[in-house]
Amino acid sequence: CVGVLDVGASSFTVANAGHPPVYRRTGDGHVSELTCTGHPLGLRPGVSFETSTTELVPGDVLVLYSDGVYEARNHLDRDYGFDRLRGTISRLGAKGNAGEILERIVSDVKRFVGTASLDDDITVVVVKVEGKNKA
Repeated sequence: CVGVLDVGASSFTVANAGHPPVYRRTGDGHVSELTCTGHPLGLRPGVSFETSTTELVPGDVLVLYSDGVYEARNHLDRDYGFDRLRGTISRLGAKGNAGEILERIVSDVKRFVGTASLDDDITVVVVKVEGKNKA
């Protein structure tokens, strides 16, 4: 997954090569997927990748994450899952800067996992649009 954050145009363009979708949380708490599909890199030669561009407004939060987040399992062998991640982003994404939002998301995943061991990395990138030309 690669993204281009154009601060001057207040937009985000993403191309995806088999990565989970980027989530966008709007100021009112609605979470949507920035979808564009693509095969994982290296599987098929000569494949082109589509891009998707979205306009950003102050209060928007973008969340990129690895499969280790939604596949994190607890002691009951249940995945954290996409639905829980979306709910966490909706609930926790309004207050604080990008770093604080990131910490709250990672803390929620770790709280869910509890005493179970993590089998993969947990990688999360958060961008919060603070105001015009400030991301």
